[in-house]
Amino acid sequence: MRTILVACFVAMSALVTLPNHARAEDSHSVETPRDTSGWRYSGWTTRLGTSVGYSDIAKQRWSTLGAQLGVGYRFGPFAIEGEYETNQLLYYTGLDNDLRGGMKRLGGSARFYFLRFGALGGGNSHFLLFVDAAVGTQRGTLEGQAFARNDYGTGMGLLLDHRVNRADIGVRRIGWHLGWRMTGTPRASEAMARIVCQGSPCPMTPSAPESNVDVGLALGSSLSISW
Repeated sequence: MRTILVACFVAMSALVTLPNHARAEDSHSVETPRDTSGWRYSGWTTRLGTSVGYSDIAKQRWSTLGAQLGVGYRFGPFAIEGEYETNQLLYYTGLDNDLRGGMKRLGGSARFYFLRFGALGGGNSHFLLFVDAAVGTQRGTLEGQAFARNDYGTGMGLLLDHRVNRADIGVRRIGWHLGWRMTGTPRASEAMARIVCQGSPCPMTPSAPESNVDVGLALGSSLSISW
């Protein structure tokens, strides 16, 4: 994870701090430095980064840590995206031992950028606030036992969006994407709870043990590139 974060930081720093003479405007570019609307951009986008949070499974709260990849298309203030995530699951039993597992998620999301503010780098960089909605499917293992479930979620966050005025590198925008995502899934069965607790009594989580929904919350940080 540390390697991914360092690579994202170096790439972002290099492109944002390019000398002015190296960012000469291309006469064939779709956008020019005078186009500061931010909403007129349309094109393919991709994201690569990390995610950290928690996911409830059978009333038990597991910590999650992993990587995420997104590929999609942006239409001005709207974007659609396919998502892939891989996470490690960790649960501390309080008995000097940890339970472990893994989970992969494949899904899609729709995003709406509703507010633009700030002006950095001579007007080439702005902050965009967004909300999104997502659906997906999760597959994983807990202590060697497989499970699968569908999820649905909503979230919000911000994108530091920087316009790159160099057509020769093939990148039109680069940014930093920070987002929070709350998800819900049908509550896992009691059989899954026995796997989680390995046959011993399970402590109840603080969050609504009578609910029929397992919830999750994740914070994602990723490098965003558009072309």
